[in-house]
Parts: sequence; structure tokens; C-alpha cells
Amino acid sequence: MNTLQQHNSQLQQLTVNLEIPIPSDLVIISKVELHGLKKQELKGVYWTMQDLEK
Repeated sequence: MNTLQQHNSQLQQLTVNLEIPIPSDLVIISKVELHGLKKQELKGVYWTMQDLEK
């Protein structure tokens, strides 16, 4: 059920019930967790000058 309310300050608010299907081969994670995973991705990796020149 969608509802639209108007307040004294002319602010409008819409309340909705929404379902978004997520495919079974995907997951949702927080940005903090994503950042942590990206940070760990390069831990323990050794770089040579040739790697850095690529």
C-alpha cells in the first residue's frame, strides 16, 4: 500500500513496500566489508619492478 502525506512545511513523504529480487549467485555486502576485502586482497603480495612497470 502506498501512502502520500503532506505536512505543514510542504514536505511530502511517500511510503512504499518494495521487493527487489537478488539473483542466487549474488550477495549484498556493506561498503565497509567491501573495503576490508579489497584491502586484504593485496596483503602478502610481492611486487617486482617489472610488475609495477606494467
